[in-house]
Amino acid sequence: MGDNRFVGFHVRDSNYALFQFVFANKEKYGRALLQMKTGDRLRLIGKVQRVQSTCVFMVEEIRK
Repeated sequence: MGDNRFVGFHVRDSNYALFQFVFANKEKYGRALLQMKTGDRLRLIGKVQRVQSTCVFMVEEIRK
């Protein structure tokens, strides 16, 4: 049975626009995210979903 816990973080896009509500599977990506430093570049693949009145980005894959 997989782990359904998520880690939340924020990112800036290539234009430095902030997106505050980004979530990735903690079991799959938690360790890699902890090893990142401010300014590291990555590519997030996923979907924007509405949760109540907020839009969040649910990460399906992270590439460097």
